[in-house]
Amino acid sequence: MAYATKFWQRHSIASLSEGDKGDPQGNLFFSPLGQWNADTLQVLHHGVDTIRQLYSGLLRPDVYASIKALFDVGHGQMIDFAGNRWLVGSGKRGGYRYMLQNADYGVVVLLGSSYVEEGLNGSQLKIQLSPHFILERSVDDVQACLNTLADLFMTQAQPCGVAVHLACDMHGLDVPLDLDSRLTTKARASRRSGASYLEFEGFGDVVQIFGRGQSFLFGGPTGLQFAVYRKDVQAEETDKLHFWRAKWETATSEHTFPETCYSSKLAVWRVEARFHHTVVQEFAYGSGLELNSFKQVSEHLTGLWRYALNNFRLDQTSTYVRPEWQFLMESVQFVHNPPHLLYKRAKKKPGELNGRSLAIAFGGLTSVYARNRYDLAYAYKCLQASGIYRDLVNHYGFKELGPGFSESDGSAVVYDLFRLKLEQKILRGAAV
Repeated sequence: MAYATKFWQRHSIASLSEGDKGDPQGNLFFSPLGQWNADTLQVLHHGVDTIRQLYSGLLRPDVYASIKALFDVGHGQMIDFAGNRWLVGSGKRGGYRYMLQNADYGVVVLLGSSYVEEGLNGSQLKIQLSPHFILERSVDDVQACLNTLADLFMTQAQPCGVAVHLACDMHGLDVPLDLDSRLTTKARASRRSGASYLEFEGFGDVVQIFGRGQSFLFGGPTGLQFAVYRKDVQAEETDKLHFWRAKWETATSEHTFPETCYSSKLAVWRVEARFHHTVVQEFAYGSGLELNSFKQVSEHLTGLWRYALNNFRLDQTSTYVRPEWQFLMESVQFVHNPPHLLYKRAKKKPGELNGRSLAIAFGGLTSVYARNRYDLAYAYKCLQASGIYRDLVNHYGFKELGPGFSESDGSAVVYDLFRLKLEQKILRGAAV
């Protein structure tokens, strides 16, 4: 995939300790614009947020007739079907005649397409799954549940299209108040004042801004739609905060493991890409793939995510993409598994690098700073935020001053050594 802007160089402490060769998944980002440490961004959750699976076939006449009869009785009728109790309603908003809903189960069934004559074989069924249904099941289990439900409503049921919504929740994302004007996108911008909180249906190919810069919506519902918004605020307003807090609290990082890195005092931003089934089909046609079911699409979720973040791209300058955006594009990968497999990370032990590896990593960092022409003050600030500074103070402080040295004296030793190394790198041509 081609990108219009340059990406930052990525390194890890491990790669720096082995020489200046880089690490495509490293947390340290470097460019002439500066250094950014991905540790400042805590990913709390990433996964499939919504699935809308379409089926073609013949609706079972007896099932369809019973649902139609209940709907004709009036609003609020319920039916026991497929081991669950369903609320019967109108499916007109979704382009269908009838809707069965069970929010506790996490499933909405739309049947009887408004665009296909009753009794004819066609795309007569859509099944929508909510996050709590999806996140409790593997890909195979989700597809099996969808197919089982479809067979209860139809004969000759065949998956004929799928829409997916991909989401990533995080602490630490710096979202500019003028994101709508800074995001590189072809979507036409339009502001609406006095609007209620972000909704996802019924808008054209425009940008919507709600909640005083807390919510941004780009694109239309029948294409690729992209949203950046305060998920904690939205979850509280829709009475779903208890569910999402429980999910976020399972997230850990190498700095907090086994404790959670989620804090209720910090904002939770969500970046979300919504692919209408027609967009998924365009990918299928363009790539020579069959993408009619969720299982088929599940193998390509990361590719879809990267496509969306390139089409709605936050750039740092006209030359470089924002490092946070690059991290989201390169490091957030959608391998759908039950939730307890998503967040387990091993804690890095203090002082993990030995003296030789630490010295090589120190030299590698200094080379990167020299090559990007950081001045001494900024380079030293970056060193302090690199993740190895405390190890450097302990190692070189003990080496130069012996046992019992103070932290300030150890820091002075590191500063003097760093200043010397940086100057030497520049004079030797490392910055050329």
